[in-house]
Amino acid sequence: MWVKTRCRHATEPSARLEPAANIATLLDPRPAGLRGGTIARTSTRTDAASSLQGGHMTRYPVARTIKSALAVSAITAASGAVAVYAQVPPPTQPSSGQKLEEIVVTGSLIKRSDFDTPSPVQVVTAEDLEQSGYTSVSEVLRNIASNGQGTLSQSFGLAFAGGGAGVALRGLTVGGTLTLIDGARMIPYPLSDDSQRNFVDVSSIPFNVVERIDVLKDGASAAYGSDAVAGVVNVVLKKSFTGFQVSVEGGAPEHTGGVTEHLGALGGVGDLISDGYNAYLAIEYRHQDNILLPKRSGFWTNENFLPYGGFDTRYGSPNSSPATSLFPQILGGYVINPATAVLDASTHFLNTSACANYAAYQAGACIYNPPFQVQPQTGNVNVLGRFTKNLFGEWQGIATASMFRSESEQVGSLNNNSYPFLNGLNTTTLVAYGPNANPTSVTTGPILLPVGHPNNPFNAPAPFVADFPQLGMAQTQFVTNTYRLFGEIKGKAGGFDVDGSLGFMYADLTQKFFGSISPAALLNAANSNFNFATATPAQLEAAVAPEMETKDTNTMQLADVHGTRELASLPGGPLSMAVGVGFYHLYKNSPSAPGITNGLQFGNGAYAIGGQTNDNAYLELAAPAWRGLEINGAVRYDHYNQYGSSTTPKFGLKYTPFRMLTLRGTFGKGFRAPNSAESGKSAALFGGAPFNDATLCPNPGTPNSPGNFPSQCNLGLVGLQVSSPNLQPEKSTNWTGGVIFTPFANTKISFDYWDIKVNQDIQSGVSVFLIGLNGGIPASDFPIIRGPQQTLPFVNAMGQTVNMQTPVGPVLYQAFPYFNLTQTHVNGIDLDAASHFDIGTLGKLTTSLNATYMFHYIFALAGGINADLAGTHGPEIISGDTGSPKERATASLAWDRGPVNVTASVNFVGRFNVTDPSLPIFGIDNCPGAIAFGGLGGPQATRFASPAAVPASLLGYCDVKAFTDVDLYLRYAFSKNLTVHGAILNAFATSPPVDLQTYGASGNDPYNPAMHQAGAIGRFFNLGMSYSF
Repeated sequence: MWVKTRCRHATEPSARLEPAANIATLLDPRPAGLRGGTIARTSTRTDAASSLQGGHMTRYPVARTIKSALAVSAITAASGAVAVYAQVPPPTQPSSGQKLEEIVVTGSLIKRSDFDTPSPVQVVTAEDLEQSGYTSVSEVLRNIASNGQGTLSQSFGLAFAGGGAGVALRGLTVGGTLTLIDGARMIPYPLSDDSQRNFVDVSSIPFNVVERIDVLKDGASAAYGSDAVAGVVNVVLKKSFTGFQVSVEGGAPEHTGGVTEHLGALGGVGDLISDGYNAYLAIEYRHQDNILLPKRSGFWTNENFLPYGGFDTRYGSPNSSPATSLFPQILGGYVINPATAVLDASTHFLNTSACANYAAYQAGACIYNPPFQVQPQTGNVNVLGRFTKNLFGEWQGIATASMFRSESEQVGSLNNNSYPFLNGLNTTTLVAYGPNANPTSVTTGPILLPVGHPNNPFNAPAPFVADFPQLGMAQTQFVTNTYRLFGEIKGKAGGFDVDGSLGFMYADLTQKFFGSISPAALLNAANSNFNFATATPAQLEAAVAPEMETKDTNTMQLADVHGTRELASLPGGPLSMAVGVGFYHLYKNSPSAPGITNGLQFGNGAYAIGGQTNDNAYLELAAPAWRGLEINGAVRYDHYNQYGSSTTPKFGLKYTPFRMLTLRGTFGKGFRAPNSAESGKSAALFGGAPFNDATLCPNPGTPNSPGNFPSQCNLGLVGLQVSSPNLQPEKSTNWTGGVIFTPFANTKISFDYWDIKVNQDIQSGVSVFLIGLNGGIPASDFPIIRGPQQTLPFVNAMGQTVNMQTPVGPVLYQAFPYFNLTQTHVNGIDLDAASHFDIGTLGKLTTSLNATYMFHYIFALAGGINADLAGTHGPEIISGDTGSPKERATASLAWDRGPVNVTASVNFVGRFNVTDPSLPIFGIDNCPGAIAFGGLGGPQATRFASPAAVPASLLGYCDVKAFTDVDLYLRYAFSKNLTVHGAILNAFATSPPVDLQTYGASGNDPYNPAMHQAGAIGRFFNLGMSYSF
């Protein structure tokens, strides 16, 4: 079983690395005995890889040689905190006659002698990961300042891509950020964000073999092709390792739940100089317990707005909104008197405890707090091996194989959103659809308990309204296995440094669905005298909610060969060129579960099947025109089998008139190609948005008004999102301009302006409809599909409820294709600073700051309307409704003395308001509307009858307040072999600010897990040790 086989947690080991692998040590300002990893700092071995040339691991170089790797991380001088800086102190100048080491920086293929490139790059070292106090890569990346709107976390309980986590640089969704491993494309997660966007699941990346993570905060399609619109996250793995190291770590929050365990082992043999080879194997085992929402308290968990003149949105409340009070969800269910056909004093309750009758319900005894999750249970098992062999001459071969296993869960609502359909009076219609079938309706009659049924005390068939606490919450478990096999050969030929690679990747995701009711099975159980009151959980599950399972896969193959060489001498240095060609093929096979495909059970029925083939060629030139002036140019050609080709150029310039000042800037084009979910064989059902059938509910204000079929009022809009084979790619224009100040040798400060404009955004037709952009699009592009006519309760002119045949069939769904439609324009400024100070016998101080301020997030709508979403909650329809704060920052202060390191780091998220100016159709472009309706969370999220009902006392929550959490870290090296460390995350137990807009929180509670998860978890303690020999 999934829970029984969960993995256990461990920390990233600070390995006894070879000097070439321990690249954070060279320019670390701390004493030699305290540099780099805890044990690595005392290593005296030599890595022969540094003697080889052309040593870049994969097709997109990060470290061209092992020497290069030394310099790259060296100049990132570990700050001792997760808040790392984008541009760091320059490397130490060589003595006279000594040549500068050459490095390759993410975003380029050409070696260079410094790390200050025309594009800003942020570096997170292995030591930063360790000293963050976290145990997964996704937790660390979540806090970087440039991560923004659309970021995806495993805590989002309504995600189409449940179980995965992704980075969204500059707030341009996870689809606009390209994530690499060792400079090469990584296979996407088998599920798509919002059933649309491909992304790499960063929660599955191993923690204990990461050498560093480069965050390129600039468009890079000229180097990497599609998806690098907002930037690139490049995870660089360790190049070599000799020795053995084991680490163990555990942690727990101050309050209940969330216990973590993290174990790691890393062992390697062979010296590339003396033995001609190096091989290492890394194993990681991690587990994190869930945190239940009822175990936390504060207004950020509040669901009862009755004291404020609103509704009580808790399950089973007699004071919920009209949409839910018709047939409230009450534990155990109830049987309605057929003579009255409404919930009243004659209703028979199956629950024999406190909620045993209608009087108890009216008194609030039936209120139920479901076990929603602040944090899901997750686990990882990662295995990675690397073998490097010196071949003939200056050639070297490398083979890397890995298996990453990630486990997570997603908890939904009671009975998987089967409310309000299974109410005992109306028929239930589900939509059956799949890759090889046209959508059709599957209708189940009202759930009536026949006369004589053990749960029916009446003398006529009685409507049964069922919620089954025995089943627990509807739950989906995700188990993903990702396999990665790479071969690489590199050396010198024909005057070129040549690097060729072949890669094969495969990811399979098994989804298991629990607690998802089958209306047909429920009706069959009712007709078979099944006793719902006495059934055990296993009996109930087998009878009405059989477990479903499906497997989603991605397969990816890639090949690349490139070479670099010097062409001529210029006044400032050699004119260098890089040229290469590549290929990759991605095939997605992501069907929905059979029970959902057949229209038999509730659940997420999105599917996507299709392939994507890319051929590419690229060229780059670096011209140091004269001393202090560098001019770069790159161009890339990509051909896709779906739409054709894209050509993307990029130009960069860096000018250093004197040592203390550097000016830099870039201009480039980028693109995101449509993927299989957007242009292949795909579809997805969306629901939950407020909707009224104007034909069957002409008076939507009061569902029980004469002329209405009440069941057709206050519906959730069901949209069938379908693919569009003629889509064109999204196209971007990126430019940056910045200045770097180096007032002292130990201090560096940079300011960088960034600007990204994305044209012909690929928008889901559902989003187009919700935003209200369908002006100018033919109505025929949004066909409304109705089912057959039905006999439903109808309110006649006398106000009486009678059964009557509908004049038309109820709405099943509305079909929505994808469109190249909107335009997004974001801009802002980054501040990055780093400094280190020698305070004599008291040790060393190291400080760093990364901050970003967004000026605008302009969402260009139809008719020339521009909605500026910076500092608001828009665009709400993306991912988990994360919001777009203008300010984000991280900062750190580290003190080193002898064997001790103490680090304090601060993570800051600025305020933003709850409105979404792009969604006036829902009335949430103003604060009262946003508070009243709580986003797109459906009837359960309706807190007030109207915006006018929102009291002044709650208008203080029009802004989601700024959030700051402080993390503390302590490390002590008892010897060169043994190190212990501890951390306190969110040391001051700062609670998350109240967010009355987001639907990203479990149970639609008013807090934002994407931005403020540390506050929801609370103060967290972590303790670990590592030992190497």
